[in-house]
Amino acid sequence: MTAFSNLKAFFQYPADKKYEAEIEQHLVQDALSTYKMLCIVILCMQSFMILTFLFKEGGPFSTPRRSGYFILYFMLLIPFSVFLFLLKKWERSGGRFNFLRYEIYVAAYLCLWSCMITFLDQFGGNGLIVYCYMMPTTAVFCIIKPWQSVAVYGVSCLFLNAILPLLPGGTNNLFSNMVNSIFITLISILVSINLYHYRIVSLYNKLIMLGQYDEICRMNEALNRIALTDQLTQLYNRRYLTDTIYQKLTGREYDGMTVAGVMLDIDHFKQYNDTYGHLEGDACLKKIAAELNKYNHTDNYYALRYGGEEFFIIVPGLSREEGMELAEYLRLTIYNLNIPHGSCPEKRITVSVGIAADTLSPGFNLKKFMECADSALYHAKRTGRNRSVLYTPGMHSESAT
Repeated sequence: MTAFSNLKAFFQYPADKKYEAEIEQHLVQDALSTYKMLCIVILCMQSFMILTFLFKEGGPFSTPRRSGYFILYFMLLIPFSVFLFLLKKWERSGGRFNFLRYEIYVAAYLCLWSCMITFLDQFGGNGLIVYCYMMPTTAVFCIIKPWQSVAVYGVSCLFLNAILPLLPGGTNNLFSNMVNSIFITLISILVSINLYHYRIVSLYNKLIMLGQYDEICRMNEALNRIALTDQLTQLYNRRYLTDTIYQKLTGREYDGMTVAGVMLDIDHFKQYNDTYGHLEGDACLKKIAAELNKYNHTDNYYALRYGGEEFFIIVPGLSREEGMELAEYLRLTIYNLNIPHGSCPEKRITVSVGIAADTLSPGFNLKKFMECADSALYHAKRTGRNRSVLYTPGMHSESAT
């Protein structure tokens, strides 16, 4: 039972069938250069033999045997010239033509050709030389399925041994020809099937490893995204600001460019949580974050949850005045969300905003820049909330009181 199972597995597809189409595509890509080289070698050999016969005394048609050889050389030269042309055309067009599906015909043609040459060789006493080297060569280069290998090489062996006794002297060497042809045919079948398994399994393992690598990359990317994203609001977090944005802003690309920073804080948010509960507080944070996040896909706009009810937006390329305009736009946008807040004088959620502006350079001090925005925010809180304040020198001392 075990031997039968091993034999059955030997003829089955050696990989997961769902990968078959993808494996075939890789086989085609890997085999292309090999097939081109095989075609070139065959064309060179056949061209040399044709030229040799052309310059022989009496020419290529002086005897029936010589005529047979000459015709057979052309029978190999012409189809492989066409095959080489099609391979190059396919390569240039970048197409996905799977020429391996026609490999069984190529293998069968080469086997038939080697049998015909062997028949002609019998008239000169040359034995099975061509058959003995063409069979293994075909097995090495032609990628065909196991059952196809048995069919192609087995039928070739039967055809050869059926015709050989009919040729002059065929009965004299019948036993040795039969033994040698059967042995070389079995070797060719084993070589063909083993190489087929090796190619399939190698590509299958490669695809599995690439799939696992891609999965690991996706997991790492997801973990990295989690590490750099605030899970409640899905905005970037403070780590993303210090690890990623800062590195980008201090690069040569941004050297000399103005930058605006907007620090935004929800007014009376503690009272909101006390009145409506923390679940409603989280919902409020999400709504505000959604408004800020609408521009996060815009170039050079980065919105982050800085902590608690504080948000920070940094936009390289904005001047002081443009930063102030952005701050006012965001403040009014959040005001117009009309999120109820009974403990607030406006009876709705409002925000206070501090704005800082600077010029980017390799020595850009992010910490100091944010302190300026925070000082302006503190000033907005002290002077009535629900307003935007642009940082001016002197606010640091005010925030410290």
